[in-house]
Amino acid sequence: MRRFEFNDGKSNKFWEIAVEANTYTVRYGRMGTDGQTSTKVYPTPDKAQAEAEKVIQSKTKKGYAEVAAQAPAAKQGENPELEAAILADRLDRKAWAVYADWLQAEGDARGDLVAVQLALLDKPDDAQLKKREAELLEKNARAWLGEFRPEGPWEGAHEVDWHNGFWQRAKIWVDWDLEEPDFPKMLGVVLRHPSAKFLDTLELGLADNEGENFYQEAMDSLVKHGIRKGLRTLHIGDFEYPDETEISWTEVGSFSKCWTILPDLEDLTITGGSIEIGVPTAPKLKSLKLETGGLPQEPAQQLAKASLPALERLEIWFGTEDYGGSCTAADAAAIASNAKGLPKVKWLGFMNADFANEIPAAIAQTPLLKQVDDLDLSMGTMTDEGAQALLDLAPRFAHLKSLNLDENFITDAMAEKLKAALPMVEIGSQEDPGDWVFVSVGE
Repeated sequence: MRRFEFNDGKSNKFWEIAVEANTYTVRYGRMGTDGQTSTKVYPTPDKAQAEAEKVIQSKTKKGYAEVAAQAPAAKQGENPELEAAILADRLDRKAWAVYADWLQAEGDARGDLVAVQLALLDKPDDAQLKKREAELLEKNARAWLGEFRPEGPWEGAHEVDWHNGFWQRAKIWVDWDLEEPDFPKMLGVVLRHPSAKFLDTLELGLADNEGENFYQEAMDSLVKHGIRKGLRTLHIGDFEYPDETEISWTEVGSFSKCWTILPDLEDLTITGGSIEIGVPTAPKLKSLKLETGGLPQEPAQQLAKASLPALERLEIWFGTEDYGGSCTAADAAAIASNAKGLPKVKWLGFMNADFANEIPAAIAQTPLLKQVDDLDLSMGTMTDEGAQALLDLAPRFAHLKSLNLDENFITDAMAEKLKAALPMVEIGSQEDPGDWVFVSVGE
């Protein structure tokens, strides 16, 4: 964080800037106020740094002078230095042990829980340690679980996995037994809860128990609570379909503002309909899954412009126009042409597509196909027509380690030809083409 101040006898203002990964955030306003904050995203970290330097030069030309930025004072019960060491490496037991000692010295009972759960890593069956762990969790349930505690107002609407005294994973959902279900409120409590300080995995289950799911307010809550360092896995729409609700009864909304506040995100799954993602820019993201019965064209076009330098796995369910899908094979080709923005993708899934017959020809000469090891074209409407296209273009696909065509409409005779020409093909179960073909997941 760099800080600049301006005082000409009439105005007394400050301006701060912080560069992180491929973004920079500025905070500015009158001295003595909290000011305003804005964030800008760029394709690469180098571009963000270069643009930050330009805006700094602009401010200094206007008379702003750099001063030493004051680090915010630590809140009671916080130790930024020790917490940063844990966020940098959650498997560093030494860092955890030092943190446990500090908490115990502060008189915080959570230090005892950290120490006990650290010891249980080496002695998972130790009866005395397990007894002490249970005692600590029961005694401090109100402080460490809040509304989610046993017999609390949200009991039965959450799951948490503990790791060294804190929540490693949390899942929340709206349960039928809740008298006043308020999913955004529940999420807000999780995001600011002391037990979630080192939260690694967040799963958002059913957001409504009336049959339809809406996640926009939940994503707005994520943005409202600001940068969430350390969160590596996020699943929006973590429900069982069709048992709990249908995918296309779920309205995801816009994820676009969430990219900049999740700098450590490595695994993102979005399940539902009406998906909006913005242009993805995530420096550490390794896996991206969009599971939908109908993907609008705009997200596909934005993926074609994505900057995901660490992405290894990309899985897209295109769905059908009957449930909001408007993509075509040309959109799949555009995504597969974005090798510059997706340089490390090795597993590619263009799945659940009602234009599956057109995909082989569309992607046959794209740079992404050349770099992937595994291609998944399952769950779609591929018939012998699309299978013949694969045969005609077999040399383009011959380098693959696996080619999944499960849950399509390929006849047995054609399946045998495919296996002979492309031994890595996984045919699996096929539907009878008959007079009507359909994607595996629509409604």
